[in-house]
Amino acid sequence: MPDRRYLSAWNVNTRAKLHLINVCRDWYEAGIELLYEEIAINSIGQLCALASTLRTHSSLADKVASLHLSFYIHDTTVYRRIYDSLPSLCPNLVKLGFS
Repeated sequence: MPDRRYLSAWNVNTRAKLHLINVCRDWYEAGIELLYEEIAINSIGQLCALASTLRTHSSLADKVASLHLSFYIHDTTVYRRIYDSLPSLCPNLVKLGFS
C-alpha cells in the first residue's frame, strides 16, 4: 500500500521514475512504462486528473496494471462515474486496491 510520507519508499520510488523520463528520449519510454504500471491515487482530484489523462492518451492507459485508491469519497456521483469507466480506461488493469 502506498505511503504518503515524503521520504517513504513509495514516494522515493515514484520520484526516481519521474527523473528517469527526464534523462533522454530513450529513457522516457522506459520511464513512462514504469511510471504508469502501478498508480496510487490519494484524492478524488487525482482520480479525475488520471481519468482525463487516460482518455486523452490511450497509449498510457494500456500501461496501467495496478491502481490503488486511498481517499475518502465525498462526491459519490463523480467517483462512481470514473469507477464505472475504469475497465474501458485501463484495459490491462489486473489489480485494483482500496483503503
